[in-house]
Amino acid sequence: MPPKTANGNAKPLKRMTSGPGDICPPPPPPPPPNKEDDEPRGAEVVEIVEEPTLKPSEIAKGMCRTMSALSKYIEFRVD
Repeated sequence: MPPKTANGNAKPLKRMTSGPGDICPPPPPPPPPNKEDDEPRGAEVVEIVEEPTLKPSEIAKGMCRTMSALSKYIEFRVD
């Protein structure tokens, strides 16, 4: 039994096949490698820079200073 459709004029679908003219040309070849790229990988020098780390107590001190500075300019209200 054929499937029911919304309208009775439904046409069966046709299978489309591609011919030789429909095929895309191959992509261009990759560019030649640069002379600078002849070095083996991993030969780069990496400089490690250590940044000073803050202790939790220093962070808390800074937060307290910031809050006290802000409290001079902001009025806190508790209702």
